[in-house]
Amino acid sequence: MVRYMRCLHENSQQTAKCRQQSKDYLQCRMDKYVFNTYESFFDQYCILFFTYCFLYYFLNYVYNVTYYLQYFLFYILHNCGDDADDDQTWSQGQSL
Repeated sequence: MVRYMRCLHENSQQTAKCRQQSKDYLQCRMDKYVFNTYESFFDQYCILFFTYCFLYYFLNYVYNVTYYLQYFLFYILHNCGDDADDDQTWSQGQSL
């Protein structure tokens, strides 16, 4: 890793000139089993699990908001319609 970073520094961060150092570094990691498949599987599983939880709770929240909004609008429109009729009949002087 140090060789690769030094190469980047010497070549003004041009990665094409440091390909061999990058390949050597990755080969060393592969040889020493740094890429552990169990850990990568566990990390992927955690990401999927938390994504699933987020989507579940977010969609549940959206569903509840739309349900209560629908209920609220129905209640308001239903009551406002009755009030508008009462106001109209009262303004015309008719008895209720």
